[in-house]
Amino acid sequence: MKNAFVFYESFYDILQMLPSAEDWRMLIESVCEYAFTGEHEPLPTPALEIAFKHFQISIDSASARYDKAVEEGKKGGRPHKWVDRTEAERLFEEHKSWTKVAEIMDVSDDTLYRARMKWKNTAKPQNPQNLNVSISDSVSVSESDAVAYSDSDTKRNSNKKAPDAPTTDPNGSPSRPATKRKTFEEMWVPPD
Repeated sequence: MKNAFVFYESFYDILQMLPSAEDWRMLIESVCEYAFTGEHEPLPTPALEIAFKHFQISIDSASARYDKAVEEGKKGGRPHKWVDRTEAERLFEEHKSWTKVAEIMDVSDDTLYRARMKWKNTAKPQNPQNLNVSISDSVSVSESDAVAYSDSDTKRNSNKKAPDAPTTDPNGSPSRPATKRKTFEEMWVPPD
């Protein structure tokens, strides 16, 4: 059983009908015992047993709903609906209303809104026909080739000459002129 239960207003109304504080105590103890353990001791009067049945039916119903929700949660719940960005934007241009787009795509306004907020943070997908890709079969690197450096290297070594500005190779790709590779001792600057 669970470690909590809901005490409805109707429970209080039943308690108000009981003639004595002792009846209150016995009924409350019996209800709590049943809610937390699933068992209870028989009550001394038929009136208390009838009142207890009202509590028992409500507790059993709530427990069944809770168990079903726990079981459904183990399955992961309903999967998220996927919204096609290209289709949604095309429909918006056609209908000029996100509500109408949501209706056509059979999703809620909230689902479409959340998808649009995600789209704001991502780049719009490119049409593969617009991509310009060039691939080289081989790459050769020698010691005379350029050395990678970071902004922090140039700041620490500000007293040294900055590398030459980027140039382009015969294919039009950016490149740097060949420089001699520096050793760690040459690049290291003691802290201030």
